[in-house]
Amino acid sequence: MTLTLSIPLIIYFIFLAVYLIFIFVNLYHIVESASLNTASFIFTFFIFATSIIVFYFTATLLMNTDWATPIFSNINDELSTTPF
Repeated sequence: MTLTLSIPLIIYFIFLAVYLIFIFVNLYHIVESASLNTASFIFTFFIFATSIIVFYFTATLLMNTDWATPIFSNINDELSTTPF
C-alpha cells in the first residue's frame, strides 16, 4: 500500500471547505441580524483579508508539487533485489 501526497491535499481541501462554510455563515449572521457596525466590519474584513492571503500563499506553494510522490510505502523493494 502506498500513500501519496494527494491524501493530505484532500484533507486540506475538506478543511478549507468547512472553513469557507463557517465564514459564509458568519457573514450571513452579520447581515441577517443587522449588526454591521464599525467593529464587526473591521474584524470581518481582517478575517477575509488574512484568509485570502493564506489561500494565495498556499496556492503558490502547492503549484509545482508532484502529488504522486509517495509518503509511505510498505512495499519492500530492498529484499526483492539480488545483492550480487
